[in-house]
Amino acid sequence: MASLTTETLPPLAEAGTCVKHPVAGWLSTVRWAVGLLIAFLLLASAITHLGNPYQFLSSIYSYDLVPRLVAELLAATLPFLHIALAICLISGLAQRSVFGIGSLLFLLYTVVQTTTLFRGLEVDCGCFTNSEVSPIDVKSIGLAAVCALVSLIGWSSSARPGRVSATPPSSAAVGQ
Repeated sequence: MASLTTETLPPLAEAGTCVKHPVAGWLSTVRWAVGLLIAFLLLASAITHLGNPYQFLSSIYSYDLVPRLVAELLAATLPFLHIALAICLISGLAQRSVFGIGSLLFLLYTVVQTTTLFRGLEVDCGCFTNSEVSPIDVKSIGLAAVCALVSLIGWSSSARPGRVSATPPSSAAVGQ
């Protein structure tokens, strides 16, 4: 039987550093690719809404959920929020926060569409078209729900700031 010596052991990481698991690189690549898909959907929606803001406002009105001033504020800001989130997902900036915001946003879209469908209103989804040809249905609700779930998975798999060490080790502690 071979004896265990320091020569046969793998080198230990320096105190205060983090050793990446081999799967971590693969997982971050998958997370970035999924982020690109979500970013594409957000950009497609934003471009559509900016191309015809009055149609988008009309779509928000037809949900009959918020007062006029809130609907106007949503119509004016949501496309730019979508663009900002998409840019962050593409560039990798603040991924955990962006996935978190995205999951809440898509969850909100899922709930709003579901309640509108159960209320019996025939409303244009307002997602990706400038015309009233995409009514709320199981498909549009499913897309929003899947995007919420994927964003939630992206959020939960993203690095949490400050998880490795709250403070860097002092040079005295490393030398001991």
